[in-house]
Amino acid sequence: MNSHIRYGTFQYVAAQASDELRRFTDYVIDRHYPQLDGRNRTYLQFFDTVMRSSIEMVVDWLRVGFIHGVMNTDNMSIDGETFDYGPCAFMNYYDEETVFSSIDKHGRYAFGNQRPILRWNLERFAEALQPLCPRSALTRDELKAKLDQFEDRFDAQYYAMMRKKLGIDSDDEKELIDEFLEWLRQSNADYTNAFLELETPGTFDDPLFTTTEFEQLRNKLAAVGLNEELMREANPRYIPRNHLVEEALDEYLETGNLSKFNKLLAILETPYSSEGYDFTVPATTATRI
Repeated sequence: MNSHIRYGTFQYVAAQASDELRRFTDYVIDRHYPQLDGRNRTYLQFFDTVMRSSIEMVVDWLRVGFIHGVMNTDNMSIDGETFDYGPCAFMNYYDEETVFSSIDKHGRYAFGNQRPILRWNLERFAEALQPLCPRSALTRDELKAKLDQFEDRFDAQYYAMMRKKLGIDSDDEKELIDEFLEWLRQSNADYTNAFLELETPGTFDDPLFTTTEFEQLRNKLAAVGLNEELMREANPRYIPRNHLVEEALDEYLETGNLSKFNKLLAILETPYSSEGYDFTVPATTATRI
């Protein structure tokens, strides 16, 4: 963790005197973004850099099926990191409404809602910077113009990520990516395993991967992608699946034995490597971590 300064920290300081906000913002830039010092539109560049790093972080979450659980402004760092890993988990079967926080009754922080929540958080961050506007070169219109770029920039990052997951080494095929995502929505397939099955057919004994629709999609993807090198870098072989984490914790609480926990930890230290593990075993074993 490079910084404990959050969007929410700026909201708190902005509620105080504007002079304090300026001193605080200058301190944060000097400490965490010294490359911006002395540049034109420093505050605007600061906001832009925070937005870029936050988009990269959330796109990376979507890449591996991670759901944060409490993605509020007080859990968003200004350097593209996050806080509060209590009610978080990795999605098993693809469902954009998946939540892992017991208090999230309305799906505010669901897997598929992390993009709009990031936009909402960035709007609050921009509002916190607005007291700087009357006394600096920064203007509200400039902040709004940056925010208006959010959707296009997120799309660009997201589809670049999805092309890697599908082994596509061109800048095209958006419609095919959308078609595959729609298949995931309709089939409720296992998110992690679906990409591994595309890469190596027959990896999993799952009837969804033997359907005509999946085979047709794989053939379409094979014509333009399924580059194994790209896919290996983008698709984890293992994720910390909830039932196995719970088993490891229960074993320790009941017996004081850390063997399951240590085994799980050892596997997750190299989540992109399949060496030494068998992907053909039943779904309840290590394959479904």
